[in-house]
Amino acid sequence: MLNISLEPELEQRLQALAAKSGHSTAQLAREAIIEMVEGQEDLAAAKAVLANPGRRWTMEEVARELDLED
Repeated sequence: MLNISLEPELEQRLQALAAKSGHSTAQLAREAIIEMVEGQEDLAAAKAVLANPGRRWTMEEVARELDLED
């Protein structure tokens, strides 16, 4: 479980968005964190690929590095 503190203005904005969207503040925060974490993971994978500019990457390797395989 995660417990975070938000600045009062940001918390009010989150509550207003939750009220308008019909979602809970926890759900909105969870979705935002998921998007940020996935973005940071993708960035790290892209940096790993770019660290070897002379290497020829296959599409399968790039997809695996970016965790795009399902």
